[in-house]
Amino acid sequence: MAYDYDKYFGKYGNCGIRYASIECGAFLQNFQLLLSEKEIYGCPLGFVDNDALLGIEEPLIYFIIN
Repeated sequence: MAYDYDKYFGKYGNCGIRYASIECGAFLQNFQLLLSEKEIYGCPLGFVDNDALLGIEEPLIYFIIN
């Protein structure tokens, strides 16, 4: 999952990344509940800075589905 940095920074200023992370976490929690109802399980890996890995400017939250 990723977020639009300019949108969040413009709306919330320096707190934008914090609010984007909260929204991603809320989405992941609901996604996990939906998957568990269908007996599909997964786990979030957390916040990863991709500058060194993929050259992407925005950080991503990864989620693995088993």
